[in-house]
Amino acid sequence: MTYRQPHHTGSGDSPPRRAIIIGVTGDIGCKLAAELQQRGWSVDGTYREGPAGIVPALPEDVRGWPLDLSSLDGLREGLSIDTRLEMIAEGGYDAVVYAAGMDIAAPFSMPVQKEA
Repeated sequence: MTYRQPHHTGSGDSPPRRAIIIGVTGDIGCKLAAELQQRGWSVDGTYREGPAGIVPALPEDVRGWPLDLSSLDGLREGLSIDTRLEMIAEGGYDAVVYAAGMDIAAPFSMPVQKEA
């Protein structure tokens, strides 16, 4: 098995390290993207489109990829072979961060136990 050597930040002509943040438009994803960029990383991220295909605001200088984790069709579409090839065309990623949250359409029903 062959492993790709990670990029290194620093002086010289070495390319910046690359990260992809799953859920980059959320609170944690946005803050992490800014922190990584401040440290010299190149950041890509995934986001879920809003109603009527509205794209949420992406953090500055982040390349975004639509990915809906709430449905199997959305997952298939977001991870199509064309998308995956485009995502790794520049050499892949040094870090993959999962920061996506899931919305709950209705509250969970949980039985309540009363103490005797």
